[in-house]
Amino acid sequence: MGIGMALHEDLVYDPRSGVALNAGYYGDRVLTHRDAPEIDVIFIESDDGYGPFGAKSMGEASKIPAVAVIANAIFNATGRRMRDLPITRDKIVMAAGIRDSGFGIR
Repeated sequence: MGIGMALHEDLVYDPRSGVALNAGYYGDRVLTHRDAPEIDVIFIESDDGYGPFGAKSMGEASKIPAVAVIANAIFNATGRRMRDLPITRDKIVMAAGIRDSGFGIR
């Protein structure tokens, strides 16, 4: 979810009216299991009686730090901060000040 939020999901609005110009995330590329890195699952013993069998969830809570990790990795690689999501190739190129000659980026 964090990778999708950082790199793919984009809602475009008309700045004058505030009306959405795209129909939501329907045209965005949906990430699949092939896009996800290998994940180690760790079970922690818990006596918390609020969840089923003492279970706790970390699904949604890890989404925001994942976006920050990706943005910081891009900053470490390029020296430029990305402050708008999604972080796309054209935003990185514009932030780096690289000009496109029409025959590809140089």
